[in-house]
Amino acid sequence: DGLTFVFTGSLSTTRGEAQAHVEAHGANATSSVSGNTDYLVAGENPGRSKRDDADSEGVPVLDEAGFADLLAERGVAWPPEE
Repeated sequence: DGLTFVFTGSLSTTRGEAQAHVEAHGANATSSVSGNTDYLVAGENPGRSKRDDADSEGVPVLDEAGFADLLAERGVAWPPEE
Protein backbone atom coordinates (compact mmCIF):
# COMPACT_ATOMS: atom_id res chain seq x y z
CA ASP A 1 0.00 0.00 0.00
CA GLY A 2 2.83 2.39 -0.82
CA LEU A 3 4.94 1.79 2.30
CA THR A 4 8.71 1.51 1.99
CA PHE A 5 10.60 -1.20 3.88
CA VAL A 6 14.26 -1.94 4.46
CA PHE A 7 15.28 -5.38 5.75
CA THR A 8 18.34 -6.25 7.81
CA GLY A 9 19.42 -9.38 9.63
CA SER A 10 18.17 -12.93 9.21
CA LEU A 11 14.45 -13.52 8.72
CA SER A 12 12.39 -16.72 8.58
CA THR A 13 12.72 -16.40 4.78
CA THR A 14 15.45 -14.72 2.77
CA ARG A 15 15.45 -10.95 2.61
CA GLY A 16 14.93 -11.25 -1.15
CA GLU A 17 11.76 -13.23 -0.55
CA ALA A 18 10.60 -10.66 2.00
CA GLN A 19 11.23 -7.85 -0.47
CA ALA A 20 9.38 -9.66 -3.25
CA HIS A 21 6.48 -10.39 -0.89
CA VAL A 22 5.93 -6.77 0.14
CA GLU A 23 6.40 -5.57 -3.45
CA ALA A 24 3.76 -8.06 -4.62
CA HIS A 25 1.37 -6.33 -2.23
CA GLY A 26 2.09 -2.78 -3.39
CA ALA A 27 4.89 -1.76 -1.04
CA ASN A 28 8.47 -0.83 -1.90
CA ALA A 29 11.67 -2.41 -0.60
CA THR A 30 15.01 -0.65 -0.70
CA SER A 31 18.47 -1.58 0.49
CA SER A 32 19.24 1.53 2.53
CA VAL A 33 17.41 3.60 5.13
CA SER A 34 16.46 7.16 4.23
CA GLY A 35 13.88 9.73 5.21
CA ASN A 36 11.52 8.02 2.75
CA THR A 37 11.68 4.68 4.61
CA ASP A 38 8.54 3.79 6.56
CA TYR A 39 9.91 0.78 8.46
CA LEU A 40 13.18 -1.01 9.08
CA VAL A 41 12.54 -4.70 9.67
CA ALA A 42 15.34 -6.11 11.81
CA GLY A 43 15.73 -9.86 11.98
CA GLU A 44 18.37 -11.80 13.91
CA ASN A 45 21.85 -10.21 13.95
CA PRO A 46 20.84 -6.96 12.20
CA GLY A 47 23.38 -4.61 10.71
CA ARG A 48 24.29 -1.79 13.09
CA SER A 49 24.58 0.88 10.39
CA LYS A 50 20.97 0.41 9.24
CA ARG A 51 19.76 0.58 12.86
CA ASP A 52 21.80 3.77 13.36
CA ASP A 53 20.42 5.25 10.13
CA ALA A 54 16.86 4.39 11.23
CA ASP A 55 17.45 6.07 14.59
CA SER A 56 18.85 9.22 12.98
CA GLU A 57 16.01 9.38 10.41
CA GLY A 58 13.26 8.62 12.95
CA VAL A 59 12.29 5.41 11.13
CA PRO A 60 10.40 2.85 13.26
CA VAL A 61 12.22 -0.47 13.71
CA LEU A 62 10.15 -3.66 13.73
CA ASP A 63 11.24 -7.14 14.68
CA GLU A 64 9.85 -9.96 12.55
CA ALA A 65 6.84 -10.45 14.86
CA GLY A 66 5.99 -6.75 14.59
CA PHE A 67 6.37 -6.95 10.82
CA ALA A 68 3.98 -9.94 10.76
CA ASP A 69 1.47 -7.98 12.87
CA LEU A 70 1.72 -4.94 10.58
CA LEU A 71 1.09 -7.09 7.51
CA ALA A 72 -1.76 -8.98 9.22
CA GLU A 73 -3.48 -5.64 9.92
CA ARG A 74 -3.46 -5.15 6.15
CA GLY A 75 -4.67 -8.67 5.35
CA VAL A 76 -1.27 -10.01 4.25
CA ALA A 77 0.15 -13.25 5.68
CA TRP A 78 3.70 -13.49 7.00
CA PRO A 79 5.64 -15.62 6.48
CA PRO A 80 4.30 -16.10 2.97
CA GLU A 81 2.13 -19.14 2.51
CA GLU A 82 3.70 -21.79 0.33
